Amino acid sequence: MPRFVYYFIVLLSFTSCTENKGGKQPEEKLQSISIDPIFRYEIIQSNFGGYGYQIIKEGKLYINQPNIPAIQGNSGFSSKKDAEKVAAYLIQKLEQQSDLPTITKGELDSLLQ
Repeated sequence: MPRFVYYFIVLLSFTSCTENKGGKQPEEKLQSISIDPIFRYEIIQSNFGGYGYQIIKEGKLYINQPNIPAIQGNSGFSSKKDAEKVAAYLIQKLEQQSDLPTITKGELDSLLQ
């Protein structure tokens, strides 16, 4: 990933946190980041523990991913940062193809190193 994209994502993560009102609910939206005019992602609290993400396309829910993709079982990401990395990567894939993006175990491992 180009260095400027990384810095842009980090900058946005500091400026676009949403206020947490009330108690934690499953899949509560914790953060929303727009990195494309069409797509943005929101970090959510997962029902499975940890974090997940939602990808929003033109203001409508497009992908709801409360667990880590490409691995067996239902567990959320251990950190918001890990969920952000995968969501941003999948948005990049969406920009390059019209189909729903997939992620392999190898891609996931390289993103979360």
